Amino acid sequence: MIIRPETVAGLFCPDRALAGLQPLDGGHVNATWLVRWQDGGRAVLQRLAPEIFPEPCLVIGNLETILAHLFRAGWGRSRGGYALPRLLRLPDGAPAWSEPGGGCWRLLTWVEHSHAPRLITSPSQAGAVGRILGRFHRDLADLPPDCLREPLPGFHVTPLYLQKYRSVLAARQDALTREEQELAAWIRDNAHRADFLVAQGGNLARGVIHGDPKAANILFRQERAVALIDLDTAGLGLRLIDLADCLRSCTNPAGEEVQDPGEVHVDPALFCALLENYHEQAGSLLTDRDQALVVEAFWLITFELGLRFFTDHLAGNRYFHTRYPGHNLHRARVQMWLARSIGDQYRELDLFRQRIMMAAT
Repeated sequence: MIIRPETVAGLFCPDRALAGLQPLDGGHVNATWLVRWQDGGRAVLQRLAPEIFPEPCLVIGNLETILAHLFRAGWGRSRGGYALPRLLRLPDGAPAWSEPGGGCWRLLTWVEHSHAPRLITSPSQAGAVGRILGRFHRDLADLPPDCLREPLPGFHVTPLYLQKYRSVLAARQDALTREEQELAAWIRDNAHRADFLVAQGGNLARGVIHGDPKAANILFRQERAVALIDLDTAGLGLRLIDLADCLRSCTNPAGEEVQDPGEVHVDPALFCALLENYHEQAGSLLTDRDQALVVEAFWLITFELGLRFFTDHLAGNRYFHTRYPGHNLHRARVQMWLARSIGDQYRELDLFRQRIMMAAT
């Protein structure tokens, strides 16, 4: 049975006439549409991928809890503050609609006069990203841990991704291409670093994290970041991982979909602006060990995502949406080049990190 997004939009808002739907690109997992009503209103319709989120009620429940807490903290309550998308409910009050085949649909308000830049190219943009992520962590720091459920067990546990990769690689019957061999060699040479953060135990700060704070999930109005979207992966986790993932996506001015991976690099000015502004907002939430391992975590999350893209490529592209043959292979190569750039600038970036931390004490 094929469920049309127009039909689902009508279920949420039966009294509003639909003007049209437009697919929104940028997400790797869920299908997303911009809904336009004839009265001029807009909304965002999403279908959670059932193969990724087998228990969508956990995702929706976490989203309701986080949005309510942020609203109490002032998000979405003033024109000059941070915007907050809201869940639009079905006529019976339910926050989501479940299709017979298991897919879960939700409708969220549109953040007006905003855009997702995809590429962060200036220190002012990077600073705005650091501020909003730090404020997100800070304003959710007092949310009781038992209020949230784990939407994706094993999420951001690098050794588990490495284990899956080895299983998929072992089952691969045909010979690897030259590009695949290069990635396999890179993973083999760096696999010993995969359990670095896991080995830190309780020395790292845990709290509510976004889980995927990439550039495409940050909405801007001009040079100001005003909203974090796509909170499906939000839950309890390491704040350092969230910060590192944000650095991964927002300090490479070439972007994650660049045609030539050789153009990928870390811009130290973007790194410093993002880290400094994050630290102003939420530096007190990090442990001394967190602060010492910022650059290592930056490298590790880049390695992890490259590993995940390559695994999905070898497995037949079952997790991440692709737009062309070899897309996940290309994505993995982009992350590999970014990890190399981090390695090449490791000492310089860590010196910048030390100066930022010392200036804040």
